[in-house]
Amino acid sequence: MFKSLKNTLIVIVTFNAEKYISSCISEIVGISSNADFYIVDNGSTDNTIKILNEFCLDNLYLVCSEVNLGFCAANNLGFKFFLENNYEFLILMNQDVYFNPKNLFEIFSSNKNIFSTCVLTPLHLDKTRMSFDYNFNKYLNSNLNPNKIYQYQTNDEKAGVYTYVDFTNAAFWFIPRYIVQKIGGFNPLFFHYGEDVNWSNRLHYHGYNFVCLLNESLVHDRVKIGNQFLFNEKLLRRAIVLQLTNINKPFLLSLFLINFNIFKYLLRPRNLTFNLIFIRLIDLYRTYIFIFFNFRKFLYSRRIEKYQDKCWI
Repeated sequence: MFKSLKNTLIVIVTFNAEKYISSCISEIVGISSNADFYIVDNGSTDNTIKILNEFCLDNLYLVCSEVNLGFCAANNLGFKFFLENNYEFLILMNQDVYFNPKNLFEIFSSNKNIFSTCVLTPLHLDKTRMSFDYNFNKYLNSNLNPNKIYQYQTNDEKAGVYTYVDFTNAAFWFIPRYIVQKIGGFNPLFFHYGEDVNWSNRLHYHGYNFVCLLNESLVHDRVKIGNQFLFNEKLLRRAIVLQLTNINKPFLLSLFLINFNIFKYLLRPRNLTFNLIFIRLIDLYRTYIFIFFNFRKFLYSRRIEKYQDKCWI
């Protein structure tokens, strides 16, 4: 273990990121006097590692995995490094995000009475900088109602505005240490996609919130939802895991909702053919086999996420 003089750790997981990583690091390298960088490369086969090494940063800790650990497990290495080395703030940041978070330190320190129980994120824009990133407008939803927009102060006495949101994806999270200590890392039942929703469920269960700073914005340079194939693969199973690990709902209620939604899926659309019914029955069989063999994992997950601090780290 080493002793860092910095109070912030920026964690980035990379995978074949040569298109983005130079711009990503260039945006944040200016705050290096206050932050260390912990980057986990998930077995990139392009020039990602070469580009990272060219930055020649003394405070950049690069972990190179020969295999793809997944977004969840790779970030958990960063969570562990953060806690072991006593940083005050953790920034989780995607490889395709461009944003300099220097204002966030001032905003948080000047408004601890407001943000002490919050994970901060700015507005997420797409690469055109003219529109919200995919789905981000849904995260804001009705929270842009004037009655749900609040003010915070900055050191130059200008007022900023913010709103509470139920969820925002993990493209950029600014997290105080004590929240990490309570919530822990990402649930290893998820490989990629869904882990941030599960973490959000736990955040709310333990009495914390997400806050979107409406005067700050980042660029998320991606196409819609990123890896479309990976997103669609095992979509039903991911939805089941999210439902059964949601500690905000009783387990039996989650089971009921899963069965209800499965049979809704099975019976639509109305013009079902025999082949389509057969395929969906096979999906149904596989789904119940999946639930049966992972039942104990779901119960264990719920128990430790309710009662154990720093879980999954």
